[in-house]
Amino acid sequence: MTKGQTTKYSLVLYGKKDYVINMCAKEKLFPIHYRIIDADTKEVFYDNEEDDYVEQVGFSNEQTRKIILEVTMLAEKFKPKDMLDSRACVGILILWRKMPKTGFTKDEELD
Repeated sequence: MTKGQTTKYSLVLYGKKDYVINMCAKEKLFPIHYRIIDADTKEVFYDNEEDDYVEQVGFSNEQTRKIILEVTMLAEKFKPKDMLDSRACVGILILWRKMPKTGFTKDEELD
């Protein structure tokens, strides 16, 4: 990516899963601005600008949906003379797990 460039990634988030999205880059490339957008309705689910550009967010996803992960490298401390090239690498880590079972079902007894 280059400073100020916005890249959009199309993803499918499966239902009944917990997700963590983490951005990683050299310190001079921060902050990284990212938004999670519903691909069909264009509704913004999450914007890290509202959380002081936090690098990681975790959430539960109840139903399968297509999203757009929009990433912009703001790089406020970036100075082109410090780099061999105007491009830099931004890592995006997406982790998921099945939602843990919570609560009781009608077949379970209380102790």
